[in-house]
Amino acid sequence: MGQETKFYKTVDADAILSVDGGLLEDYLAKNIRYPVDAIENNLMGTYIGCIRLDANGKLISIFTVNPISKSVDSKFVDLMKKTFAKNKVVVRNVVDTTDIFVPIEYKIANGKQTYDFHIDTDLAPSFISREIVAIGTPTSEIKFLEDESLLDEANVNFHHRKYYRCLNALNELIRRNPYNPDLLVMRGICYNKLKKKELERQDHNYLRFFLGSNKYKKLGSCN
Repeated sequence: MGQETKFYKTVDADAILSVDGGLLEDYLAKNIRYPVDAIENNLMGTYIGCIRLDANGKLISIFTVNPISKSVDSKFVDLMKKTFAKNKVVVRNVVDTTDIFVPIEYKIANGKQTYDFHIDTDLAPSFISREIVAIGTPTSEIKFLEDESLLDEANVNFHHRKYYRCLNALNELIRRNPYNPDLLVMRGICYNKLKKKELERQDHNYLRFFLGSNKYKKLGSCN
């Protein structure tokens, strides 16, 4: 099943980071662009990246927590690696190994119409950094399923034990709202049924350490 993941102290970016002389969210808003291939494939949702610092404030790693696509995920990771390499980041008040979680909401909009999805920010962890929004313009007619329709699709396929189809709907829902523990519990069960133990453990850790939820304990498969 693999080793238990170790998690570290978490903190909002504004508490310890200054980037290019200002706030991280302002820096990202100026430098993050919606990848064309993600727009063409109607990929939307809340990307979450993580900056991990050691007890001296030095960079350990930058990685993705909630992915959307390779091109979207690499935008944050590559930008922040270059920013740290150019010494544009000032770190203060770090006394322990620290994780900074950064959300970037990717939305597609056509004129006045925004293909929106519901994000329950009340479920977001208190340490989550302030969110920025990247807006893309559709390159062709967009096919957008509402959250309720996707959830119905996931529930029907789960009931009929069509776990791969259920995962397709759940992955889209979790891209849109990574703070909903119920979606992650259902996806964890699908992974368990499909014998995808490492992916199951990732969701288990995500629930416990990122969302602070114990809902996964009732499954018993990762304890």
